[in-house]
Formats: sequence, structure tokens, C-alpha cells
Amino acid sequence: MFDQPCCQNPDCGLPILVTGGHRPRKYCNNACKQAAHRARLREAERVREEEDRLARIQAERILLLSRYGNLLPQTLDLLQSFQSRALIEQVIAVIRAEQEWARQTELQTRSAIIEALLLAGEQIGFPTLTNDDFEVEAGVDHWLSFIEEADLGELYQACDIVHIKVQAAAGWRNCVESQAIVTLASPEVRVTLALGYRVQGRPLPRWTCRDLPTIISLQGHVDPQRLPNFT
Repeated sequence: MFDQPCCQNPDCGLPILVTGGHRPRKYCNNACKQAAHRARLREAERVREEEDRLARIQAERILLLSRYGNLLPQTLDLLQSFQSRALIEQVIAVIRAEQEWARQTELQTRSAIIEALLLAGEQIGFPTLTNDDFEVEAGVDHWLSFIEEADLGELYQACDIVHIKVQAAAGWRNCVESQAIVTLASPEVRVTLALGYRVQGRPLPRWTCRDLPTIISLQGHVDPQRLPNFT
């Protein structure tokens, strides 16, 4: 068993009668042979035209990029579909206006984020910031280096981390101001002061920790300089 050969003319494809002792034929007859030759010429011409078209498109894209700067591939495709140079210039003018507006908006947003980040960082002493994308060492110099190189997304992430730290610090201060019992010792006397408790028979209002030296000094119990720093 063997495969029946067929005519290689794309427009024919009929089976070819095999004759013993002769070289296998590729075509039914000379007409099919000539038709196949013409088909190959047409295909070669089509390939050349496609290559020329792609080369022309690429040259046009290079020209547009050199004239108008970096543009998205979709924008280049749109511009290349226009037949009018004036229309292309109008579209480019609109694109440039949009780009400038976006740039100014991003700069304003970035400046506002940086200002908020530095102000919050100052409140908590510029601590270490860590997440899955970056790590900023403690200290204002490291923070400034990070801000200089960070993109907008990283700045937003840093703000989120700092916000959590500020809230945690505020919660701790509130806890100290409202619930902590401060133990003060001196060679002469040991005084336990509880906010909201009584001192010398009188109720003590909810003073903040930074007011404690003044309170103790007024009560005459201990030198304010001996108090720990709770601020």
C-alpha cells in the first residue's frame, strides 16, 4: 500500500496516475505545472509586499517617536491610522496637555504625601519601616534617601505603615495618661501615685504625665528632677 500522489497545483489537487518505470509526476499536465508556478510567484510577491508594509510601518513609528517622544504602542497605532498630518498634530497636542496635567497632579500628590510622611515621622522619631516591598532604616537621613527614590505606590505604603505606628503611639500615651500607676522613690520617702486616686486626702484630676513633676513638687514629696521622663 502506498499513498496516492496528487497534483501539486493548489487549484487542482487531483490524484495522479502512477506509471511504472517513470519518475513520479507532480502535476497532472503542463497546464497545472504552469498554474502552480504562477501561484508560487504570487505568494512570493505577497510575502515581499507584506515585508515592505511592515518595514514601512516600523519606519513611520520610528519617525513618530523621534518627533513626538515616547508614546504607547496603542497611541502609535492610532496616529498611523490617520491620513492627515494636521489631525495627527491636533491629537498630539491633546495628549501633551493630558500628560502635563497628569505630571503636575502627580507632583502635587507626591509633595503632599512626602510632607505628611515627614511630619508623622517626626512625631514618632523616624523609626524603621518594613514591609514586603522595602525596608527603611531608622533615622531621618534614611527616610530622606527612601523618599528620593520611592515611587508613588511605595510612598503610599510607607504612609500606611507610619499611620499605624502613630496610632499605636497615641494609644500607648492615652494608656499611660489614664491608667498607669507611677512609682516614685527617694531616699526619704516612697510615693505611689495613681492618676485619679487621692493624694493627701484630695482627689487628683487626670493630669498628663508631663504634669507630674509640678504636681509632686506642689505636694512637697519629691524633687521633680528625680522623676523619670514620661513624655
